[in-house]
Amino acid sequence: MTMPLLQARHLTRSIRGRAVVSDVSFDVHAGECIGLIGPNGSGKSSLLRLLTGLQRPNSGEITLKGELLSRLSRRQIARCLAFVAQSQEASERLTVRQSVALGRTPWLSVLSPWGPADEGAVQKALSSVGLTGFEGRDWESLSGGERQRGHIARALAQEPELLILDEPANHLDIHHQLAVLDLIAGLNVTTILAVHDLNHAMRCDRIACLDQGQLVALGPPAEVLTPQLLREVFHIRARQLSDPHDGQLIWRFDALEKV
Repeated sequence: MTMPLLQARHLTRSIRGRAVVSDVSFDVHAGECIGLIGPNGSGKSSLLRLLTGLQRPNSGEITLKGELLSRLSRRQIARCLAFVAQSQEASERLTVRQSVALGRTPWLSVLSPWGPADEGAVQKALSSVGLTGFEGRDWESLSGGERQRGHIARALAQEPELLILDEPANHLDIHHQLAVLDLIAGLNVTTILAVHDLNHAMRCDRIACLDQGQLVALGPPAEVLTPQLLREVFHIRARQLSDPHDGQLIWRFDALEKV
């Protein structure tokens, strides 16, 4: 069996004495899409920041392509891994092309200045997210959905092997949520994404469920998203319904108690 692209082993991260990530271990294999779910405050964003090297665990270790993440420079990490944060902005003074071109930073140096390969990577990234023709637009002129596609394009311009996204459809209307998730599903890159909508999580190859910082389930969506888990972790009553149009299974949820 091939070596996992990323391995997390016994990750623990504490803030002011409280564990926000507690003894989490899992592997990520090339080509798969892992959806990270859990209630608010379950540690999803903290775990993603550990996996990107933006935060250090109090204990445990992460390997990226067999190398300890803690021993890699930010440039080395950025040449393999790209991160789209939940709250992320670009300078309003930049054009779309200039913003996306920032993704090439890890590959540039005095000895390796901007060249045709960098220009090609930017154009390919713009095309991948449907922003060809937007190059000269001011960033501030973009809609919310267009900006999110721009953030993803900047990450793709890094040419990463692993793309990590923290609730990429957050704050978007339903049309743009589905458009962004369809875009991510069509990318030819290994992906980890935190998702809020459990029906959106059904699109992933595997689902990792966090509760109070602990990994309580990991596996295919049909095995993880069970009525029992949803009751215990999310405190909701869940029923699966069949879409009469295409037969696809979708979830209906009811709160177990009033908020």
